[in-house]
Amino acid sequence: MAALWRSGTFGRRLLKGDFMPIRKYASGGTFGPETIRDMTTALERIRIILKLENPDDPLVEVVAKKVISLASEGIFDPKEIERLVIADTKRPP
Repeated sequence: MAALWRSGTFGRRLLKGDFMPIRKYASGGTFGPETIRDMTTALERIRIILKLENPDDPLVEVVAKKVISLASEGIFDPKEIERLVIADTKRPP
């Protein structure tokens, strides 16, 4: 994880506000601003780890919905969401 920050990729995107909106995938869920921020952070970190640069990649939607599902279950920590989604996601080489 520290490599994400050292590479500067995540930090630069965070500062620029260059994030994919997770609300696009939240169907009817009501989340507060802090939860939205945490879900967005988790989604972006996962996209970097999985190298999901194309927002139209079908796996982006799968990952986003898993992030939303975990938040709906009361898991809000971005690092924990990231860990759980990565453990659950299998991407062919």
